[in-house]
Amino acid sequence: MKMNLSAILKSVFVIICLLFLAITTNAETTTAIISGPWLSPTTWSNGVPQNTDVVIIPSGIIVNVAGVNGTEYEDFIVQVDGELNLDNGQKLRIDCNSLADIRATGVLSGDNGGSKLDVCGDEVFRGGGAPLNGPASFGRNPLPIELINFNSTIITTGIALNWQTATETNNDFFTIEKSVDGIRYETVKTIDGAGNSSSVLSYSTIDSKPTEGIAYYRLKQTDFDGKYAHSSVIAVEYKKTFSANDISIYPNPCSICNINVANSAANDIENMMIEIYDVTGKKVFSETIDKNQFGSFSFNAKEHLNNGVYFLKIEQQDIVKKIIVQ
Repeated sequence: MKMNLSAILKSVFVIICLLFLAITTNAETTTAIISGPWLSPTTWSNGVPQNTDVVIIPSGIIVNVAGVNGTEYEDFIVQVDGELNLDNGQKLRIDCNSLADIRATGVLSGDNGGSKLDVCGDEVFRGGGAPLNGPASFGRNPLPIELINFNSTIITTGIALNWQTATETNNDFFTIEKSVDGIRYETVKTIDGAGNSSSVLSYSTIDSKPTEGIAYYRLKQTDFDGKYAHSSVIAVEYKKTFSANDISIYPNPCSICNINVANSAANDIENMMIEIYDVTGKKVFSETIDKNQFGSFSFNAKEHLNNGVYFLKIEQQDIVKKIIVQ
């Protein structure tokens, strides 16, 4: 039985879709955990770099490339926050669907003129001279949108993730993903995209349950047809703080005022600077309280202040409490 042209085309389309799915599914993130050789498994968190991988070299780590001449990596992203060094005469080659992203703290270096970075058949860096300090980017935009920036800000309610796009085409939604080890990621939030846009658009969301210590965030962008890609990864170090509810002043009004820090918050800090301002904004008193005083600090307000309304500020935490002296 002969197949008609329409059936053949449908079969080809299905095969192409399955191949694309296989490529997307096989993508892995591998992070350098110590300084070492490119082809040493002990250098990496998830095995030596392979085609379709997202490779991350964190700040403070140096990876030396050797033994890769003749290899071209495909659908590949290498993000350098530390240093990527091309050993004597080594050429690192990545194809036209790949990206070499030298971040602001990143360095690309080469031992001599034979040490080269080749992207899509073009020599974009040659060693033997001064190293290349980031930021610099070579190859494709890793997202099917034009991403201007992706950054983070630590705020009192968690970690704010912010990004801007210059253009969007068929952009269905964004997903903020977080990892504590740079390998396994979980979804933090999903934000609708603009679909199609040629204007600068700003987006923001908050991780209200941040992980104490260093966590890794990336932006996943998904098209209407289900295709997706990831941004470069940013690392955020978060330390717990406490809120105004963790500070109590008693009695209030007071002449001898007691300041208490809740036990749950006291575990996160070693000392605390308190400052008192009058209603004109003038600082009239300041003192540092060490950890041993958190449950019992008191001061004689009448020795320092006249009767009236004042504002007590916890300097490190940017917390303000009203205090009445009488």
